[in-house]
Amino acid sequence: MIRWIAPLLVASSLTCAGKALAEAPSRESLARADAWVARQLSEHELLGGALVVTYEDRVVLVRTYGVADRLTGRAVQLDTPFVSASIAKSFTAVAILQLRDRGLLELDAPVQRYLPWFRVLDEPASRKITIRHLLNHTSGLPENAHAVVWQNPSIRDSLENGVRALAAIRLRNSPGASFVYSNMNYATLGLIVERVSGERWEHYLSREIFEPLAMTGSSAERSRAEALGVARGYGPEFGRLVEQSLSAGAFLAPAAEVYLTAPDLGRWLTAHLGVSRPSILRQSSLDEAHYGGTVDGASRYAMGWGTSSVDGRVLISHSGASSHSMFMVLDPAHSLGVGVMTNAFTGVIGDIGRGALAIVDGRTAQPVGRDPYLWGSRALVAVTTLSWLSLAVMARAALRRGQRTMASLLRTRLRAIVASLVAITSTLIVLVVVPARAPALPAAFGIRGWPVDLVLAGVSMLLASWTWAGRSARDAWQRPRSTR
Repeated sequence: MIRWIAPLLVASSLTCAGKALAEAPSRESLARADAWVARQLSEHELLGGALVVTYEDRVVLVRTYGVADRLTGRAVQLDTPFVSASIAKSFTAVAILQLRDRGLLELDAPVQRYLPWFRVLDEPASRKITIRHLLNHTSGLPENAHAVVWQNPSIRDSLENGVRALAAIRLRNSPGASFVYSNMNYATLGLIVERVSGERWEHYLSREIFEPLAMTGSSAERSRAEALGVARGYGPEFGRLVEQSLSAGAFLAPAAEVYLTAPDLGRWLTAHLGVSRPSILRQSSLDEAHYGGTVDGASRYAMGWGTSSVDGRVLISHSGASSHSMFMVLDPAHSLGVGVMTNAFTGVIGDIGRGALAIVDGRTAQPVGRDPYLWGSRALVAVTTLSWLSLAVMARAALRRGQRTMASLLRTRLRAIVASLVAITSTLIVLVVVPARAPALPAAFGIRGWPVDLVLAGVSMLLASWTWAGRSARDAWQRPRSTR
């Protein structure tokens, strides 16, 4: 079922001080953005999703697409929650800034002031990590630090135990030295929210954010999200989308698990444009959340948001991907906000969202390439299949006998050299290159598809390449039966 929400009639004409507002998006541009998102979801084989567009303090468009549950055919509705994934970080950051604004904590204070037992493997470095370091991803925690928890199911459902597990983690660099995106930074911040506020992180969000902003369809608790009809989650496995778990565990919730409907994501966007009432943060704190951070290449990561320049415009955005994917972007100079969500793990959600914003603003959307995760999974399936086919061919060749000449022996020895190089290269790729890049792969999240596909492809490739190398080496040094 697909639904429209007409531009909401809001009497207030609140604007951000000092911001020059452009004209409201036209119905034609909204219709084009709607068609763009629908086409992209279909072309990238994504099952269901939603689009929300805001202007000033209004949600001007909400659209829903496809199914929330492939098995039952249940359609995505306006009140269907989606998993925010890493967009949850913006909520945890706001909670920290609210507590700071109330004088209950200091951003430059060490984490150990609020969690005296907090530590990483390097004890002296543990004392230097501050709340600001966590917010800006400059604590030194490696990108895959959460893997130490994921690998231990007994502590997955405890936020505190997850943070305590960081005692086994070696920092990638000194605190404050450089930007390294790590989910466990925000898991630790969530626990600080609990210690300082005296209530659970999810309850704090409900009382201080969801209720004031009338985000009635949103929750930080999976049980309530399920009662509200959260969409099923899907991810790539063996080259196709299969159902996957919605939650990695309570240990990661402040970094990756808030449940949002499309209209509620719109309310979150207007709150960050500083035009909604009541306000969740004073304007200076909103600016700090959006702009006050570290440089990461051409972008700047602040506190749950990153800034970048596109076509001369400063955009503020964040994306997230688990078994759902979500993207939100603000164009403050034009008082625009766009949010896109889908119930599948995908690498193209940001491109779809930025394209929708461009169309709403009267510009041309950039083409969206193939989903690297879905097609990467298919490539791994192809490697696995080809590896086993090559093994079958080699087994068949081993049963054949024939005359060998000196010329054929020389060709066989050349083939042995090539086969050995392929085997060595395959080994380096599987055992060195892939592990080195593991933090950038979703495998560290425990998503089933990539680890299964990756391991099978790697083992199959090594088996085939070394079998070929071994057979070639054996054949290369056998004496020819005849010469000429």
